[in-house]
Amino acid sequence: MPAINLEGSASRHERELYVNMSWDIYNPATKYAEQQSYYSQKAAEAKLREIELSVQEKSLTSETDMIRNQKLASVAKKQIALQRKVVSDNELQFEVAARSLIDLLNSYQELTRIQIDEVTARNDFRDAALAYLASQARITNWVGIENSPKSKHK
Repeated sequence: MPAINLEGSASRHERELYVNMSWDIYNPATKYAEQQSYYSQKAAEAKLREIELSVQEKSLTSETDMIRNQKLASVAKKQIALQRKVVSDNELQFEVAARSLIDLLNSYQELTRIQIDEVTARNDFRDAALAYLASQARITNWVGIENSPKSKHK
């Protein structure tokens, strides 16, 4: 690339202005610096793409986890309703001595296990939702979108 310099000097008696132009036809150091800049740019682009894919993967994984956990919670809710009927039936059978206390306690234990599964599924849904929102926030920060115009005035 050519270099154009404007040089000047002034004194009480004279003023001088020079235009100096130089063109470096072959400079191995410059060529190396250009190659280094090119490779640095490509490395930065690759890292940016890697970050973008990572955030996108986390977002999609979180969406899938949210759907799966929502379905698990729904199924667990139905199982809880059915297990409550089983517990009620076992209580009635226990009262008439058709079921043992162990059978009744086992049905309560099963109901409790299903309730724990439902709570776990709901908690996992919340964790997935949080991970999804965090990935969306990273995407928003990455592209430079601000959430509100008030944030500029802080």
